[in-house]
Amino acid sequence: MTNFTYSVLAIVIVTIITWFCRGVPFLIFGGNKKIPPMVTYLGTVLPSTVMVVLVLYGIRGTKFTAFPYGLVELLSIGLIIVLQYTKRNTILSILAGTACYMILVRVL
Repeated sequence: MTNFTYSVLAIVIVTIITWFCRGVPFLIFGGNKKIPPMVTYLGTVLPSTVMVVLVLYGIRGTKFTAFPYGLVELLSIGLIIVLQYTKRNTILSILAGTACYMILVRVL
């Protein structure tokens, strides 16, 4: 199998799996079916939980005992929290936090 054929086949398989994963909830909960309370609860709790896990994963290798003592990460996370709380704009928070981190990494 050539590289081109393999690439096209991989893209087709990923596309089918993605459509399937996005379509199953509509098949299960579509129409006038009542959404179970547990699914509603998970829909409200999981986004915040995933963000916390991603932040912890992102700072797992930070050395708080050596210079700059995690200052870059903490300032970037603080900026994201302040922007999200005041502006309620996720894209702005992510872009500003990333820019802050990248600048501070180069400066400190």
